[in-house]
Amino acid sequence: MKIDLDHLNREELLSLRSQIEETLAEREAHIRKEALDAVHSAAQKYGFSLPELLAPPRPLGETTTGRYVNPDNPAQTWSGRGRRPGWFISAVKAGVPIDDMEI
Repeated sequence: MKIDLDHLNREELLSLRSQIEETLAEREAHIRKEALDAVHSAAQKYGFSLPELLAPPRPLGETTTGRYVNPDNPAQTWSGRGRRPGWFISAVKAGVPIDDMEI
């Protein structure tokens, strides 16, 4: 579609530009809202929230310092996170106080 702009004066052209910019801004806002709603629905469909999906990923291989040490083998430590190691469970069952294994 071609519009003949040659017959419009400067003020009319400026007014037209203003109307175009305003209409574009409104349409972009509407499209942005639709896109955000679609992304939100897709996230919910898979059991996530948007902040969960948009959060930066945690670095892989990040190590933590040991919080507990194996009384029989000081080279073995456990950070206190995740599944309890076998040596920790065995020591607790054997009566070793958890406080004694803290580093």
